Amino acid sequence: MQMKLTTNSPALVALCVVLAGCATIGGPRWTEFALSTPGHAEDWRRLQTGLARAGIRCSDGFSNLGTSTLMVDSRDFGRAKQEAASLVAVNSLTLRLRASPSSWAYEVWQSGKKVREETYVIEKGK
Repeated sequence: MQMKLTTNSPALVALCVVLAGCATIGGPRWTEFALSTPGHAEDWRRLQTGLARAGIRCSDGFSNLGTSTLMVDSRDFGRAKQEAASLVAVNSLTLRLRASPSSWAYEVWQSGKKVREETYVIEKGK
C-alpha cells in the first residue's frame, strides 16, 4: 500500500507534528552548573573542555552575577559533578560548582580544594 502525501494531506500534517515533538522531547534541558571566578577564566575553560572530552554536553553563557556560566544537560548533572570534582582536584582549578540541581548553593573551589559553599540570590529590580 502506498500513501500519497501532498502539502494539504492530513497524514503529512500528522507526521510533521510527531517529528516536531520528537525533536523537543530529546533535546537538552540546560541547568547552570559552574561559575567562573574572577582572575581564573582559564580554569573555567579547562573544566568545559574536560567535560566535553568526557562526553558531557555543555553550553556556556553569562550569569546574573557577571561571570561566565557553564550549563550542562540536567540529565547529565550527576555524571558532570563527578567528572568536575576529579578535574578540579587533579588540575588545581579555582571555580564554583553548583552543589545540586535543586539548590542555588555553589561549592567554592580554590586551587583544587573545596573551601566553602555560597548561596547566591538574585533579586529582581535591584
